[in-house]
Amino acid sequence: MQPVPPPATLVALDIGGTSVKSGRVRAGQPDGTVRVTPLVRDAPAEALVDAFTQAVRAVAPPDEYAIACAVPDPFDHAAGVSQMTHKFAALRGRPLGPLMSAALGRPIAVRWCNDAAAAVAGEARAGAGAGRRRVLGVTLGTGLGAALIVDGVPVAEVGGRVVGDLWRTALADGRSADRAFA
Repeated sequence: MQPVPPPATLVALDIGGTSVKSGRVRAGQPDGTVRVTPLVRDAPAEALVDAFTQAVRAVAPPDEYAIACAVPDPFDHAAGVSQMTHKFAALRGRPLGPLMSAALGRPIAVRWCNDAAAAVAGEARAGAGAGRRRVLGVTLGTGLGAALIVDGVPVAEVGGRVVGDLWRTALADGRSADRAFA
């Protein structure tokens, strides 16, 4: 059996607390304009999935494509299932890949990763961290994120601490760092 070649195009989504940004990637390079689709973080599940698929359709080519989604934690990236309650609560526990496939009207490969890790990996590859062996980044939007990239690869733990868990660090007043910055 011959291996299946990857799709010609990747549709990249950056799902944040107030919008989803979408763009195309061909041969590892951005191809076209980034589009911004507004989100209402406490919207019903159907409205959120509709916004995600609108963002895909805004940049999707007519040929074959797969989708890569950068999402905030907590999120089960392997299963494509949100575990959030502070935003997108209507999606909690629901497998998003099949919901997006149904809304787009065809089966589609969807891969998930942490949004801070995606942003810092981009900086390490083509931004301020290009050429550096280690890149540590902190992101601040409608939440707080962090990632460490070593030799081009995200590092999950350092000294027994999960690098990306900066968002859940407890502050002196008991709030998580993520809630304090929201």
